[in-house]
Amino acid sequence: MKKVKSFFAAFLCAILLISSFVFALPVSAAEVGYGNLYFIVNNENYTAELSTCIEGETEVVIPGEVYGYTVTSIAPRVFLW
Repeated sequence: MKKVKSFFAAFLCAILLISSFVFALPVSAAEVGYGNLYFIVNNENYTAELSTCIEGETEVVIPGEVYGYTVTSIAPRVFLW
């Protein structure tokens, strides 16, 4: 019985150790707000895509750069409310 408990404890420690490395990996894309606009930024190539615009905006100026990321595209249906 003691061997089973030792094995289970070691197994649990290994799972916890492995899971800590998985959660420590960098995120390659995230959504950030910029005024009334939201962008999906890609950390691999430093680009941004317009993903959301606050409903009801009548005039939108899309910047060429957001927080150092180059805006390269607009997601489909961003302006459909």
